[in-house]
Amino acid sequence: MQVRITIFLLQFLWLSPFCLKAQDFFPINFAGQDLSQEAIYTAASFLMIPTGAAHTAMGNTGVATANDALASYYNPSGLAFADEKFGTSFTFSPWLRSTIIPGINFLYFSTYTRIDSQFSLGLSLRGLDRGELDAIQAVLLDMDKDLRVASDVSLAYRVHNNLSIGASVRFLGAWRIVSNGVRWERGFTRTLAGDLSMRYKKDFVVKKIPSVPLNFSAGLHISNMGPRMVYSVLDTIRDYLPTNLRLGWALQCDFGSKNSLTITNEIQKLLVPSEGRQSDLSPVEGMFSEFSDGDNAPFGQREEFILSAGLEFNFRDAFFIRQGYFGESVSRGARQLLTFGAGAKFDGISLDMSYWLPIMDNHPLENTFMFSIGYDFSSMDQEELGKE
Repeated sequence: MQVRITIFLLQFLWLSPFCLKAQDFFPINFAGQDLSQEAIYTAASFLMIPTGAAHTAMGNTGVATANDALASYYNPSGLAFADEKFGTSFTFSPWLRSTIIPGINFLYFSTYTRIDSQFSLGLSLRGLDRGELDAIQAVLLDMDKDLRVASDVSLAYRVHNNLSIGASVRFLGAWRIVSNGVRWERGFTRTLAGDLSMRYKKDFVVKKIPSVPLNFSAGLHISNMGPRMVYSVLDTIRDYLPTNLRLGWALQCDFGSKNSLTITNEIQKLLVPSEGRQSDLSPVEGMFSEFSDGDNAPFGQREEFILSAGLEFNFRDAFFIRQGYFGESVSRGARQLLTFGAGAKFDGISLDMSYWLPIMDNHPLENTFMFSIGYDFSSMDQEELGKE
């Protein structure tokens, strides 16, 4: 009897749509959120994994600062303000390595090109690979492979020298192969989603400090708008996609000799009904309901907002030191992180690294490292790019 119970528990662990924390045994999703309290369960939670070591080092911000290949994730309209004709970026992170699910890897590849002075096109591909179980686990499950991917096409349009808009179309897919020694369970789910975004930036000078030019930028991004879907092979309930609202600003101070300081703040909110899969609202109705529910309408429940901040010092446009904070309510996911990172850039090649330090002990995101490498091709002069 005890053997059967043990086998059942282990099978449930590996066939569950989310994994368990090794020390504390509380359920989490693939974004690292604690689901044991009131966090909203969504399909395709891996879409909430932030990317780009430069941005994750600054508290996972980027809606007002990303204007390179990573803008496809943080704010597609930022591609219209890209400084170069073409760029590409690759990010890798050994993901959730402090949990008992082994071999999870997060990868993100993105590229963009400036079509002309107004239009920019971006492409990206992200994946979460859980790999295979080890020999001991394979005694119960001969094989358990899990691959989740999302592929984006983004288009940005520069409406004015200071304003751009953008949109993305996203394909989501999940493959899973499970064998319990008796028969194979194969599954594939897929759907489409979309993003809308806007970006504003303006250079100015304060009269009292004319020697320090300033650049102000602000961004708005609504991501993962799409239908409800069944995302787990072993599930039958249609869940909401993690439709997310980002709103933020950034201020860059230029001290000359290519030295600068950037400060940014950002707010996020999941535009999904608080009841999650128990809600009968359509995805569109659910988005708008989030601004009317709770005791603090029209802004929804305050604990559902995520606040983040970042700081970057740029030394001669070659070396970068970054620090940030990412704050999510304990009852809505408990991702409260101090983030740190550094980077270097030479001849268009950028290398960045970030490290996340959770404020809570024994957190599934502890000891998380993220690495990025990028390359920007400078082949379009400033006048052609539409610079002022």
